[in-house]
Amino acid sequence: MLKKPSSIFCLLLLLIFYPGCISIQHGNPSLTIFKNQGNVGIYGKLVSAKEQFRQGESCIESYFGLFSFGDASTEMIQSKFHLKEIYSIDHSIKTQYFFFQEYCTTVYGK
Repeated sequence: MLKKPSSIFCLLLLLIFYPGCISIQHGNPSLTIFKNQGNVGIYGKLVSAKEQFRQGESCIESYFGLFSFGDASTEMIQSKFHLKEIYSIDHSIKTQYFFFQEYCTTVYGK
């Protein structure tokens, strides 16, 4: 059986590192334990069907809530797709069987 100081240390490690795993599996990636309220948006230009605009998308893949790969930042998408103006930003989350999650950011602009 574990001694009391080592079991307290293990419990402390779980309390420090586990909340990040919970938030990755439920909602937007952020350090929220109980319920993620989402992100507050900023209103921008309205994208019309008549206008010519481009779309760029990038994703982050997460496995078991422990390992994440990718970059879904708007700055990376803007530089990769050569967007000078950003009209709209959209986020999507796809979860499969609690061990795989894909968080994608889609940017619309010129």
